[in-house]
Amino acid sequence: MTEEQTARRRVPWKLIVRCAGSILLVAFVLRAVPVRAIAARLGSADMALVAAAFALNVTGFFFSVLRWRVLLRGQGTDARIRDLCEIYLVGIFFGSLLPGFLLGSDVVRSEATVKIARSRTRAYLTVAIDRFSGLVVLATFSLCGVALGGAEVTDMRARGIAIAVAFAVLVVGAVLYLPLASSLLRAARQLPIIGGFKLLQSVADGLEVFRAQPRVLAKAMFWAVVLQLNVILYYALIGAAVGISPVRVAYFIVVPLVLILLMLPVSINGIGLRDVLFWHLLAPFGVPRDGAVALAWVDLALYLGIGLIGGAVFLWRGQDLLRLARAGGGECPAAEIAPAGAQADGGRT
Repeated sequence: MTEEQTARRRVPWKLIVRCAGSILLVAFVLRAVPVRAIAARLGSADMALVAAAFALNVTGFFFSVLRWRVLLRGQGTDARIRDLCEIYLVGIFFGSLLPGFLLGSDVVRSEATVKIARSRTRAYLTVAIDRFSGLVVLATFSLCGVALGGAEVTDMRARGIAIAVAFAVLVVGAVLYLPLASSLLRAARQLPIIGGFKLLQSVADGLEVFRAQPRVLAKAMFWAVVLQLNVILYYALIGAAVGISPVRVAYFIVVPLVLILLMLPVSINGIGLRDVLFWHLLAPFGVPRDGAVALAWVDLALYLGIGLIGGAVFLWRGQDLLRLARAGGGECPAAEIAPAGAQADGGRT
């Protein structure tokens, strides 16, 4: 039996686990939160604010493209913004409307820029650092929200979760930035316990490449900060649209945590998980369950809206992008730069 035949007969446990996770999470939400209350929130939503949030979503997508282009240029590669926008949109289409691990947005972006970057490894590592810079900024925002929130953050559970998650991301980031990190991870991958940490290896390799270019990393971090400020305003507008008004610092703490935790491989594109996270993380700030879930559902709808735009671009570009997308499983030491849940953020990290 050939390797290809074996792969086809293999039980798709990842798909089964994530489908089950989304079903259980959605059932849990619908059991605990009255559907009528959620529907009432959605029915009375301020559509002008929803439209403004969608506009911010599109603007944030453009900031993501600018950050990606900075990193590509740091590799000696230039690309037209129009081309990168089309590739990014098609990636979001595959990441939002398909189970992310089948053909995720990061894989599509990486494979579609192999020719531009003149190296498959370079293309993948650039996307890995693009993703990593967003995670670092998100973690920093969450910690700053806790520190600056003062008396507004009285719930110790919210403080504890924010500090633990953000601190873990920043510590991992600092360790990966060390000069020896890439070599140590390459050696550690031979051990069965941690041999699957390809994401960490990819980020460490990418940082090793960009460490000699601090100005490039600084520019990428600048656009990451601009993007995350845009993302927080986006969620604040959705919250206002569905009638919830937590203290302002709440979004600086909760939104980064949600986007980081959506990377957990327990659902299909964050379905169900997004609802539970907003519900439990906004609860300490006095947000009712139905309001938090309504926010999550509007967010999902706008995320899918961007995906549909990407689908239109995919149909427009035709067979050329189809060939690039099908190449998503190309051989590359960094071919698993994004865990399955990483596709659920719609390019917001």
